[in-house]
Amino acid sequence: MRPNALSDGIEASVVVVESPEPRKTSKFLDQQPFVHSTAQIGNTLRVMVDKDLANPAAMTRGCLIEAGLPVEGCESVQPSLEDVFVAATQARKAVRDAKT
Repeated sequence: MRPNALSDGIEASVVVVESPEPRKTSKFLDQQPFVHSTAQIGNTLRVMVDKDLANPAAMTRGCLIEAGLPVEGCESVQPSLEDVFVAATQARKAVRDAKT
């Protein structure tokens, strides 16, 4: 299977957020109902959000600005293979949790 086919199959969109306060930003985003997960790499966050959002980057940026958190960059990107792995892992965990 091609990497693009894998990334097209996940039930999330990916937004890259650059912030001088990545930990605080990540904690805030993890509490938002449209956010599936965040992963920090330096000052950059890869944020998985609901796939059905019309403009995921604008929604994420607006939410952060409204909360008073600094945003240096915010853009939608194609999911990486790592994002596909995270989405698959979360889906398995959700199924496992539902059974208990």
